[in-house]
Amino acid sequence: MKERNEYLDIIRGIAVILMVLGHCIQYGNGTEFSQPDVFFNNKAFQIIYSFHMPLFMLISGYLFTYTARKYCKIWDFVKNRILRLLLPIAGWQAITYFQYALKMEKNDGWIREWLISYFKSLPREYWFLWAVFYCSIAVWIGRYVFRNSIIYYLFGFLLTFFVPDIIYNLSYYKFMYPFFVGGYLFAENEEAIKAKLAGIGNGILLISTLAVYGVLFLFWNYDSFIYTSGYTLLGRSDALRQFGIDCYRTVIGFVGSMVIILAVKWIYDFILCKYGDELIVKGLNYVLSHIGKKSLGIYIISGTLVGSLLIDNIEKFSVNYLNNILQMIVILGISYFITYLISKIPFLSCILLGGRADNQHKARNI
Repeated sequence: MKERNEYLDIIRGIAVILMVLGHCIQYGNGTEFSQPDVFFNNKAFQIIYSFHMPLFMLISGYLFTYTARKYCKIWDFVKNRILRLLLPIAGWQAITYFQYALKMEKNDGWIREWLISYFKSLPREYWFLWAVFYCSIAVWIGRYVFRNSIIYYLFGFLLTFFVPDIIYNLSYYKFMYPFFVGGYLFAENEEAIKAKLAGIGNGILLISTLAVYGVLFLFWNYDSFIYTSGYTLLGRSDALRQFGIDCYRTVIGFVGSMVIILAVKWIYDFILCKYGDELIVKGLNYVLSHIGKKSLGIYIISGTLVGSLLIDNIEKFSVNYLNNILQMIVILGISYFITYLISKIPFLSCILLGGRADNQHKARNI
């Protein structure tokens, strides 16, 4: 279990590094580059965004299996979701709105105005946590009401195409649904799936998957981003084309995620076994796994840092990928340090990290 958690933490670490790097490419290359027609057509940005959030959601779905098994009673499950997901959303947004309150004009109704604005803002912020929240509810119902019926999950996937995108970040949530379900169902059938793949070497799987990803990526374009084309088929004059886009980015999201998962597995099984005693290997393994353990805090804090360090100073930058890597390292380092400090304070860990203290990273507790 310890090795398995470390392996998953390394994958999460890589995913969060790619997320921060993607933001640095977008906002750390100057005003002109930050325009959509430029960064959306950047190949490095396209590669990262073709799979990095699906990869996060696959891991979330996989780990949710342990939560679903543990919290079989509805009220226990609801309490867990509130504490682990909704409370951090409310906590971090309260910090943001505390700053907003300091700048408000203190008239007779300012507190009421502040509270209304605060609660209205909650569904719009930290969309990935909301996606995990909604997807976990759907899967918990699928497990305990529909007994993990494949028809139920397929119906849910089909329904995503016909639900409007107009409510907050609903298009993002729908896009994340198949990845969360995929990770969950893999965990539920892990032994059977591994037994069927036992005769195929990990190297062959990796090369094959990488080749498929390469072919798929040839078709990636501006409309492939969920941010540019949306998701729903309703009200579309080109519904068939939209359906193709939705299916394409789902497939490439799965395949790209599998490339990372298989690559890390190959490195974990072979490189670490052969050179595991080397200091540089131990150091890299330590760094990646610990970044993965702090992924929630890094996800939230890095967004604020990107705004203050990059967006607010965007005119000072020019296109330079070396600068992007340095920006990423700085933002990751500060985000990790702040998350680490929060995790050491029980009250703050509960409010801002959903109780994810420094020693609470075992899969069964996620």
